[in-house]
Amino acid sequence: SSYLSHLFKEHTGIPLWKYVTLRRIQQFNLLTERGWSSEAACYKVGFNNYSNFFRLYRKYMGMSPAQFRRNKGLF
Repeated sequence: SSYLSHLFKEHTGIPLWKYVTLRRIQQFNLLTERGWSSEAACYKVGFNNYSNFFRLYRKYMGMSPAQFRRNKGLF
């Protein structure tokens, strides 16, 4: 697994775990745009802890999930 991670980073420039996290956030955004609650979408995309997800979301998106939904006009 470490060899795969090394190759992935070598070819993409980002670590595999970060790519997976960003893809999960992307899927979360799609689900919330389709009407899913933030908590349900968080668990659906593979996070086991909403507070950990919330922290990562703010780190990578620069805003909270609620702010994202407001910006998209979903509230």
